[in-house]
Amino acid sequence: MGKQKEYLSALTSVERISLCDKQADGTFIPKKGDDYCDAFVSFLKDHRKSINTSDEPIRPNEITAGHKLVDFLSGCKNSKDFVYVCDLKASVYTLDKDGNASQNEKIIMDFSSSAFNEESPLISKKIGLAYILTCVVSGVEYIIKFGETSLTFIERINSYNCGCVNAFNSASKTNWRFVQSIVANRDYIFKMHVKDCSQLSKKFKWGGKTSSLYASSFRKAVQEICLLNYEKIFGKGEVPIGNIQKEPGGN
Repeated sequence: MGKQKEYLSALTSVERISLCDKQADGTFIPKKGDDYCDAFVSFLKDHRKSINTSDEPIRPNEITAGHKLVDFLSGCKNSKDFVYVCDLKASVYTLDKDGNASQNEKIIMDFSSSAFNEESPLISKKIGLAYILTCVVSGVEYIIKFGETSLTFIERINSYNCGCVNAFNSASKTNWRFVQSIVANRDYIFKMHVKDCSQLSKKFKWGGKTSSLYASSFRKAVQEICLLNYEKIFGKGEVPIGNIQKEPGGN
């Protein structure tokens, strides 16, 4: 709780309000789409000498400019190894009339359309996973990012949630962009498809002791192969928007 209060105090009330739209009752909630992205970039420019375009939340037109999941899966061997596990949704804060909030924004898992739940081994126990983050716009599912984690799925989502806007000076750029992109595009449906790479995880013995379980690097290989297949299917230089790392010089 102390850390959350620290994050909430990282922005002034004026800065928090600048990212929001005023409601009829005088409270404020975060803007959406390009309006949120523009406000976010303006905020960053006030705090940094230069910013990367990959610091910005992903914009709606960048999502639909990407490639469809169905086209990738149809051209990729072993695509059935990825299974849909849940939707990801943004839970946003509400500011009072003075610009104060009682909580940070965060990403929540929605299993209502899934065969899995928070107690499923693939979600809560297995370590070493590869995943595909997608976004559904007008009934079309677009690829946003190929990722991997040495953690369990639920641990990785929880770690992403350090990417709240108030933590702009302490959160990793990866976590920050992930959370803020879903906040900006929360009218759309984000989906997670996961490949279990835990079968190669192992414990090690040394000095008469046995270590805890370590995730295999197989997850990294799967991510790399997905990126290679993406480029092979869609053309040289093609990369999902969430995997692009750009140098300073963006907006």
